[in-house]
Amino acid sequence: MSFKIYESQENYLVQTLVPGTDAESLHISVERSTLVIKGKRKLPEGKLLVGELPESDFKKKLQLDQNIDVDGITAKYQNGLLSLTLPKRAKRIEIKVA
Repeated sequence: MSFKIYESQENYLVQTLVPGTDAESLHISVERSTLVIKGKRKLPEGKLLVGELPESDFKKKLQLDQNIDVDGITAKYQNGLLSLTLPKRAKRIEIKVA
């Protein structure tokens, strides 16, 4: 499983291809400061003749930046592409009273 990670001013966008998987078999969670993506691939019946796609369940972990708003993470899955939006926390500006 390979990833592309983009950064904008407001968030990070993580994209990965998960062929042979449907949205119901994907499980995304945050454990401590680690993003965990797990899934199961549905294998067709019949004898395998050539195999270049992984056949088993998969699990991938990504260490998160401490600046991520974990509660605001959203996921979108379409045509085998999983896209996760990880919003950045607003930086607090300290105000000094004179």
